[in-house]
Formats: sequence, structure tokens, C-alpha cells
Amino acid sequence: MDSLPRENYFIRTFSTTRFVQIVAFALLFSSFVSCVTTSTSTGIITTPRRQSLPPGVPSRVGVILFKGDRTITLQATEQFLNGLPSLGFQVVERSQINAVLKELGFQQSDSVDSTTRERLGKLLGLEGIFVGSITGESSATWIDSHLNVRLVSIETGKVVWAAEAHDPRLFTWSTDVRTSAIHTVREALKLLRKDLLNLK
Repeated sequence: MDSLPRENYFIRTFSTTRFVQIVAFALLFSSFVSCVTTSTSTGIITTPRRQSLPPGVPSRVGVILFKGDRTITLQATEQFLNGLPSLGFQVVERSQINAVLKELGFQQSDSVDSTTRERLGKLLGLEGIFVGSITGESSATWIDSHLNVRLVSIETGKVVWAAEAHDPRLFTWSTDVRTSAIHTVREALKLLRKDLLNLK
């Protein structure tokens, strides 16, 4: 029986391998996208496998745009918000919070007064709100970003949790504060996860 020419065999094997890789990647990507979902009816960002929070920790929360360096505040706020559902929080979309804050004429701040808290609780059912500030600085050989973040109880106005995270790096490949902020927010989320586990 005649065998296939070597070059034809290689092309068929390569094509089959490439097809399998593409299918595997598509399945992996679809499973990743499904990890974080937003309900259009409730405006709540959740994950299918949400862990339980310790008693006394607000579960339905929002995040107010962090105060500070304008080049990284939005990026850091969104990254922090997107990391909360996997820790067990039900996160209200920022668009809904912004609508209430706009109605109240709220000025960007890292604190929330009693009137604002009352409206956020009444209109959106919030139990807690994350507020904070982030700054970044760099030179030719050094870069750092610093995040202060707090979880405030809507009912009492007391700080339930607070952390400071930063990311000092010397002679790093990138001196872009946006890159530094990514690592700093990751550190803040790690601190939050650790503290939540210690409370259980």
C-alpha cells in the first residue's frame, strides 16, 4: 500500500494539532468569561462559586472611584471592583452608584457622609462601600504606587476593614505607574482575602 508523501503527512498532522489547540483554547476562554457575570436585571456582579463572608462583614457592596492620581484611579478602581466577587461580595455596578452620587451632587472624595450612605443604602440596598485613594510616582530607575482602601458600613459609618498596599520596585523593566498600580491593587486584594479568612 502506498504511503502518503512525507510533506502531506506533516501538513495533515499539523492541521489536526492546530485544530485541537484552537478548540481547547475556545473552551478555556469560554469557561474564564463565565467566571464573572453581571445580572442585567439586578446590576449585581457575582461569581458562580461565591464563598461565604464572615459574620459582620457587609456582603452587598459598592466601590466609589478612588481619589488620587488621575492616570490610575479609574484603572485601579475597576480592577479592585472586579476582584471582589471571587472573595464573596455582591458588587453593585458603579454606573448605578454614580447615578445616585450625581443626584446628590457628591464630590470625589475618599469618605462618605451620613446622607450619602443613607441614600446608597435605601436606593441600592448597599450594606457597605469601599472608598480609597491611590497615588503613583516614578523616576528613571524606581517606581511605586500606594493604595489606601477602606470598607465602610452603610448603617453605622464605621470602618469595617482598612488596608495600605504599595509596590516599590527598583531597576524594573517598566516605570509606568499604571503597571505598578496593577500590582498594588493585587496586593490589596490579597490582604483583604487574608483578613476575611482570619475572621472566619
